[in-house]
Amino acid sequence: MDTIDRLKVKVKRARFQLNPPIVPAELERFEKVSGITLPADYRAFLLQVGNGGSKPDWPLSLFYRDVSWLLPLDCWDESCWMIDNPDLSVRLAQPCPVTPAVATTEAWEILWDNDEWDPLWGTIAIEDCGAGGFLSLIVTGEYRDRIFYWGDCPHLPPKFIPETNFFEWIEKRLDGWIEQYSRSIF
Repeated sequence: MDTIDRLKVKVKRARFQLNPPIVPAELERFEKVSGITLPADYRAFLLQVGNGGSKPDWPLSLFYRDVSWLLPLDCWDESCWMIDNPDLSVRLAQPCPVTPAVATTEAWEILWDNDEWDPLWGTIAIEDCGAGGFLSLIVTGEYRDRIFYWGDCPHLPPKFIPETNFFEWIEKRLDGWIEQYSRSIF
C-alpha cells in the first residue's frame, strides 16, 4: 500500500472529516500567483486525500485531548491576523527566517522585538492548534518541508517538530487521533 492509500485508510479510521481534495487548477493557480511550488508530499495530500478538514464531531471531541484541525490551502495566511489581504506573491517567496538555531528563546525574542519575523514569510499555516497556536509548513529555503509550532507570544519561540516532512507528520497525527478515538469508545 502506498503512502496516499495508507493515509486515506487512516483518515477514515480516525473519523477525521476532510474537505474534498483541491481542484488541480486551483492548486496550480495558487502556485503561479505565489511564485512557489508546494512541497511534493503536501501537494499530493491536497490533490489526492483532502484540502483541510475539521476536528472530529463535537460529541467525540469531548474525549479528545487534541481538537486541532487542518487548514485548507485558501487559509494559508490564517496564522497572521495582523495583515489584511496579504500579498501572496510577496509573502511566500520570501525566505523563512525560522531555523532550528532561531528557535531559542533569546534569538526568537530578538527577531520578534526587531520586527524581523512575519509568520507568512516562506510559510503556510497547515493546522490551527487553538489558543493562538499554529503549525506552519516551510515552503522556501533550506528548511523547506519542515513544520514548526508557534504561538502569538514573544516568549514562546517556534518549535520544530521531529518529523522531517508533511507525510511523516500527518501520518503521526492520524495515528494519534486513531489512538485517542479507540480509547474514547466505551
